[in-house]
Amino acid sequence: MIVTKFAAALLLAYLVGAIPVGLMVGRLVRGVDVREYGSGKIGATNVLRTAGVGAGTAVLVGDVLKGVLAVILAGLIMGGGRFYVGGIEVGARLAQGLALLAAVVGHNWPVYVRFKGGRGTAVLAGGGLVLAWWATLICVFIFGLVIYVSRWVSLGSISGAFCGIVLLIILAFFGLRPWEYAISIALSSALVIGAHWDNIVRLVQGKERKLGQRAERRT
Repeated sequence: MIVTKFAAALLLAYLVGAIPVGLMVGRLVRGVDVREYGSGKIGATNVLRTAGVGAGTAVLVGDVLKGVLAVILAGLIMGGGRFYVGGIEVGARLAQGLALLAAVVGHNWPVYVRFKGGRGTAVLAGGGLVLAWWATLICVFIFGLVIYVSRWVSLGSISGAFCGIVLLIILAFFGLRPWEYAISIALSSALVIGAHWDNIVRLVQGKERKLGQRAERRT
């Protein structure tokens, strides 16, 4: 029964993360498929460039809430239940941590729209607020500061995700946050950074779009 709950929590987290908020908002606000513009992603940045500030903000909030909801639901489903694998306790903490990872996977590869999604930054922030809220706020500050200075959203996302890896490992080392959270946030952050690989290439080449540039239709 507990194993079934654990599996259900992760599956639900993936399905919540996979909700294509950006695609729905783009169609509702501008009547466009945001996958046909700019980066082809359905995250807040591409929606901002394609459909405007209001639409981009709505997607940002929606994607953050996906992360929040996925982690909270995992905790509620597991309750106080736990089981052991090879002598290692598996319970609500691990379920919540992996729920964040599952939600990021769902956002980046959503089953509803042929596995073509976003990069997971906002979902990571949302889940992080539940698991380690003040550490996440520090990373959000880093994210915003880098964007303010550089005007590159991608560089801000990469910096914020890297901040999450470092901070949570430090907090877990000193016993201030569970290792289950630290490992899951580190894996989720690494996934977000990896999803920005094409941005990293453009940053190195000096071809990355800056904040405020409109997205052009993809050819």
